[in-house]
Amino acid sequence: MRISQLFLLSALAIAGCYKPSYSSDPDAGVGFRCHASDNPPCPAGLVCCADGKCGDELLNSSQPNAEGWCVPPPPPVDMTTTAISFWPFGTKSMYYQGEVMPIPLSGYDENNEWRCKRDDGNPDPTASIKRMFEPNDWPESAIVLTSPLPVDPSPSMIGSAYEICPDKSAPTVPDVDVFKFKVQTPAKVIAEIRYRVNNGDLDFAVFRVDTDTETGMKKPVVIGKDLSAVDNGCIEMPTLMPGTYYLAVRGTTSPEMPGQYTMNTYNIRVFAVGSMPYSCAKKADGGV
Repeated sequence: MRISQLFLLSALAIAGCYKPSYSSDPDAGVGFRCHASDNPPCPAGLVCCADGKCGDELLNSSQPNAEGWCVPPPPPVDMTTTAISFWPFGTKSMYYQGEVMPIPLSGYDENNEWRCKRDDGNPDPTASIKRMFEPNDWPESAIVLTSPLPVDPSPSMIGSAYEICPDKSAPTVPDVDVFKFKVQTPAKVIAEIRYRVNNGDLDFAVFRVDTDTETGMKKPVVIGKDLSAVDNGCIEMPTLMPGTYYLAVRGTTSPEMPGQYTMNTYNIRVFAVGSMPYSCAKKADGGV
């Protein structure tokens, strides 16, 4: 009987080794271990946390190589804050006035499948959904771009494809896509998104994220933005100093339809300018 019990316990332990949980439960001692300095430190949708610090806060701490756990991104301290309000894009004054032909990116199709390539609650989504790295609305869950940034890429390289559209678990919550990139030496940097405005106007902006000295909360500071209402978008930053930056893409709303945000597909690329005389073809509305 004792031998049987030992055999059963051993079999269960071995079986457990082959079925690790995608999510993390540090209290139970299961999940993925991580170091904030790894690239990426965690599977998509999870963030590395140790000693009460997560993501960039852990990476920039005195112990960036401390071993932590991959866990879902912590919610903002102020639970009333949403991603759409966290990133201060500023006032938009230009709106698309032409015929709108929206791409179906919400609701269910004829096969009863959610049109948006998102399934936030699924620990093992399809490959097409995994490529979107959703949810990616906050600094801790931002999509990490190539480091160092590419220099003078070919104009034919239009960048990776993403979507601004909501998850089926929260179809009324506006989507924000956030990307993180690092600048290692002072450089001229160009950020571009390519999309058709008649399918849905998009805004995007580049931010630096500081920590408020009084509240200790993260505070995004806008570096450059494009709030225009034409095809494509471009932000030109003549001299970007070394540091970590975030690029946020969102749908737009209008005075006629407040609270209703557009959806669309787009391609994005961020690169440094070297010997090529590259500049934005159009200047941003309200650019800084």
